Amino acid sequence: MINGHRWPTVVIVDKGEQEHEEVPNPFKSEFPFQIGFQRPNYWSFGDMFAAPKPWWKGRDGNSACTQGFYEKLVKDNITVFGLTDESLIEYEDNNNKIENEVDLQAQEVIQFPSAVRKRRELDNNLMKDVIGMHLIHGFVTSGDFEDETMVSTLSPLKIRINVYNNPKRVVTANCAPIISTNNYAVNGVVHLMDRVMQNPNQTVAEMIESDNRFTILRRLLANTDLMNKLRDNSQHMTVFAPTDSAFSRLDKLYLERLYKGQSCVEPLLNNHIIGNTICSSAVQEYASVMNAINVMLPIKRIDEKLEINGIRIVESDKLGTNGVIHVIDGVMFSEKSQPISKFIEKHQMTEFLDLVKDSGLLDEWDLLTNVSFFIPSGPISNTYEWNNNQMLNTMIDNKIRINTFEDLSGFGVIRPVTTTAQCAKVIVPNEQICGANIHIVDRFIQPSKGNLIQTLDSAPNLSVFRQIIKNSGIESTLTEGTYTLLAVNDQTLHNEFSDNDIKSLVSNQTESKIFIQNHLLPEIICCSGVNTSPLFLSSQQFQNMEGLLVPAHKSFNGRVRFGNSGVSKCDIMADNAVIHIVNRPLVTKPSIVPDLSFPFQFIF
Repeated sequence: MINGHRWPTVVIVDKGEQEHEEVPNPFKSEFPFQIGFQRPNYWSFGDMFAAPKPWWKGRDGNSACTQGFYEKLVKDNITVFGLTDESLIEYEDNNNKIENEVDLQAQEVIQFPSAVRKRRELDNNLMKDVIGMHLIHGFVTSGDFEDETMVSTLSPLKIRINVYNNPKRVVTANCAPIISTNNYAVNGVVHLMDRVMQNPNQTVAEMIESDNRFTILRRLLANTDLMNKLRDNSQHMTVFAPTDSAFSRLDKLYLERLYKGQSCVEPLLNNHIIGNTICSSAVQEYASVMNAINVMLPIKRIDEKLEINGIRIVESDKLGTNGVIHVIDGVMFSEKSQPISKFIEKHQMTEFLDLVKDSGLLDEWDLLTNVSFFIPSGPISNTYEWNNNQMLNTMIDNKIRINTFEDLSGFGVIRPVTTTAQCAKVIVPNEQICGANIHIVDRFIQPSKGNLIQTLDSAPNLSVFRQIIKNSGIESTLTEGTYTLLAVNDQTLHNEFSDNDIKSLVSNQTESKIFIQNHLLPEIICCSGVNTSPLFLSSQQFQNMEGLLVPAHKSFNGRVRFGNSGVSKCDIMADNAVIHIVNRPLVTKPSIVPDLSFPFQFIF
């Protein structure tokens, strides 16, 4: 028994007749490998040479296939990729197109052992190459197989060995699975195949160029440098090739952009290209492969049918000299290969999409490259690595301010950095799409209306606070530098102070200056930059322009406080500042460095 099979019957070659002799131990046998072997439902190349009038011979009975091969099988050490009856019958049917069709005037008919079929004459040179592809000099065992190895054969062609472990080990030769390995003869070893190996004579590029199903794919490839890659015989690749009917189901305007080389045509095509050879036999139930833009694509086998990324594979294992093509009936999109419009649609950001469509910018955005988009994650209302206070230019000659905040919560425990854009929190950074990065923020970004003073002038219900600033003598300094202003609206000031107190604040410059500088921090502090923690554990403090410490805290329900003042409206952005409206005037404490030497640490 070898690999679970009985050792096959030896077929002795005799001119015109066949005799069968059982060889119980092949390693003690004096019969060389060339006499072949036979097992139930299998036949060897020995059968082919033993036949009185082999089907692969021409009408004169002399085939080029016998030239060299027979002698090599007799005298040399040979590795044979053997074939089953069914695989040869299927191969002949595929070449003849019509099963069992025989032209008796042009063909000879022969019966083979264990398979009685009428066969057509195949081209002698083609058949010689096919047979030669299945023969290798020397002993090549399964342990010698390595993935993506090109092996020389007795034909002018090389065969491609691929090895997959997913999780079962699968070995293929030119994408034909090897179903039984290491069957030894005296002067060789046989690996049984479940089909005849393909005889590729075109590169992947040439296959696409010659197949009428891929006219759109050819046209799109012509807009890139990818065709040169697909033509390179030093490459190993797999192409999941959409048919014309698959492309024709795309939006017509989008397809026109692809024809022009726009809308990320190259990343879209690279989404369909794998950098190694993936034969269909590699997928037993499920596999995932990395494509040329580093996106993982899932492949599933369901009821013996394959699909990739949810798209059906309609034809598999079209083998070329530098890879394999699988024909698919859809076009695959990934985050990195889709334009901004597809990203917004996929993530159902409907309000933002409607707003962009109404603005007429969507088509222009789809054509942009080397840009970043900040997109709100939820309903719109009126409300990569960055540096703190970094200013980014926008398409409307405006700027947005990037801020970063370390979350120092609970006695020195540092949590991940919070990043904001115009004080809108970045909740998902660096989503790559075609030609751009997407940063998803927690709300719609509002452009600023000027510097701090200009923004105060345009804000409602801050007239009293604005008069206090005018009287403070520091108004001119507030147009430069960066600040956080805790502004108190008119109603709150009248509730907290008497008319005389307000009159004094407005008229007395010293009082005005102290009051404003108590409410002014010399840095940008967004509400998202205030740490969330229990009030009794809050350790975040900021120094105001009077040199006093202002503790800051955010409750678990999102309410932000600076000292004794709660923030009723967050993040009114100015070019050089952020304004928070607070519900009462700020009471400050002397500047004391906090003691954070408490022996316990808390993480929230």
